[in-house]
Amino acid sequence: MSAEALTSTSIGMEFWLKGGIPSEISYSQDVNATSLVTETSLHAFVMQYTQELATVGRRLQKALDEIQNLRDELSRRPLVSTVNLYDLGTDMLRIKLPISVVLHETEEESTARWPETRAYGIGATISEAIFDLKQNIAALFSDLISRPTDSLGEIAVDTLRILRMHLGAAQ
Repeated sequence: MSAEALTSTSIGMEFWLKGGIPSEISYSQDVNATSLVTETSLHAFVMQYTQELATVGRRLQKALDEIQNLRDELSRRPLVSTVNLYDLGTDMLRIKLPISVVLHETEEESTARWPETRAYGIGATISEAIFDLKQNIAALFSDLISRPTDSLGEIAVDTLRILRMHLGAAQ
């Protein structure tokens, strides 16, 4: 169907709203007989257009469903961030070098980890997890420093070295 035939046809809005062929189609008087759109060709155009719209609608719905699935997946993933600790909250130890902590937060729980030492804390909130981690770091340091170094395994010796680099006795 030519663009001239489509543009020279005046079709009321009821055609689009009702989704069918209007009972009366008015044409411009200056349109010659060869460019008139017959009801059959117009109907074929509308059917093709309707099918294409349905295809686009299905594709759009599929894309919207995929977006929702991705949103759901992201909401289940933990929020991950980092923070530096400058204080253990104890009068016995001080932090000489900041401790880089990885925070994981999900709907169920929060964790705070110091990956270098494999120390971690768990809590219902990030604050509780950090508080738990601080206590665990102090306990780990106290435990490892109280043992003879030759009784520790390789990982424990390395952990103690890292703890000594970051922690010291409070003054």
